[in-house]
Amino acid sequence: LPGYLDAINQNTSAVTVKHLSSKTIQCIPLPLPPRKEQDRLVEKLEELFSEFDSGIEELKAAQTKLSQYRQSLLKSAVEGSLTQQWRVENSDQVQETGEQLLARILKQRREQWQQQKLAEFAEKGNPPPKNWQDKYPEPVQPDTTDLPELPEGWVW
Repeated sequence: LPGYLDAINQNTSAVTVKHLSSKTIQCIPLPLPPRKEQDRLVEKLEELFSEFDSGIEELKAAQTKLSQYRQSLLKSAVEGSLTQQWRVENSDQVQETGEQLLARILKQRREQWQQQKLAEFAEKGNPPPKNWQDKYPEPVQPDTTDLPELPEGWVW
């Protein structure tokens, strides 16, 4: 290889930015290793490409399994089986159920809506009209007909 590079440097037509024409490059002999060495290199490259292909297949299989594990984990979490042991072990502690949490959140949202509306009325200098609280937009309840059954105290 050093001899090939020397031949290239000797045949350049410039000093700062070296340039070789394709015709000049074709005339410079390219040293090649002996045939046995070439065969050994090809064999090694084929072996490495085979390992590379195997690695790609293993990665694809792992991605598929990972997707399945993720779905399984999410299903277990939604159905409550993921936390079942923890809930049994901590059942003696006072805990807020899902139903209680949802009721508390809905109450807070309604109170915030009322405060916002009262502030709007005050800003305009108007007293709240009769039955103004009846205009609260109640949240839409989800359709749970096709959803799995939840543990006691959990809600959709």
